[in-house]
Amino acid sequence: VVVSYALFKSYLGKVIPFWLALVIVTTSTVNAVGSYNLLPQVPSSSRIASWIFPPHREAFKRTIAIVGYLNMRLVHEWQWLLGRESLTFPILLFLYTNYHFFPRHSDYFNGNTWVFVLPMFLSFNSDTFMQFPSIGLKNAIYARNIFMSDLHWDDVHNWNQYRVDETYLLLTLLCALQIAFMFTVAFRGRMSIRTCYWIAAVQVGLLCVRLFHA
Repeated sequence: VVVSYALFKSYLGKVIPFWLALVIVTTSTVNAVGSYNLLPQVPSSSRIASWIFPPHREAFKRTIAIVGYLNMRLVHEWQWLLGRESLTFPILLFLYTNYHFFPRHSDYFNGNTWVFVLPMFLSFNSDTFMQFPSIGLKNAIYARNIFMSDLHWDDVHNWNQYRVDETYLLLTLLCALQIAFMFTVAFRGRMSIRTCYWIAAVQVGLLCVRLFHA
């Protein structure tokens, strides 16, 4: 509810108050971390199609990691920590993204890898890459290291303002929470897992279209 309310305010261009932002980060983080207790209830896999067998437990962990990623981006967007022009943030984001989303053990003959795993990996790494500033090559040649060179943050600010802005981050967080809840219901036999899978696939696809659309 609070994420929906914040998304509505953000879409209208209104400033999200600190109390609301704090409630969003706190409740979503607590719910995500607490979801690890549900893993024993999650089936290891199921058959969605003849070529799609999603490993549900790994997907559940990945959804939890997505909530963590989005909260990190929102905290940075709201400038609670580090500031807008700090190399520490993109480095931490890069380490987090590749720890949680790098397809180390993916089965490339399983359609789920192409429907979810790779799109998520490419999307989060694209957003992470865009958090790094560009380097002034002329000054960098004479600089002793990258921290002394001329860093340009304009592309980062444009990306965070016009492509992956506060509204997009909140929308993605709302989708992640909705998908997690939907699958929790499905794993208890109250909804079709196959239906949940394709609803989630459509949502991820639409979010990716927005991300990569020129």
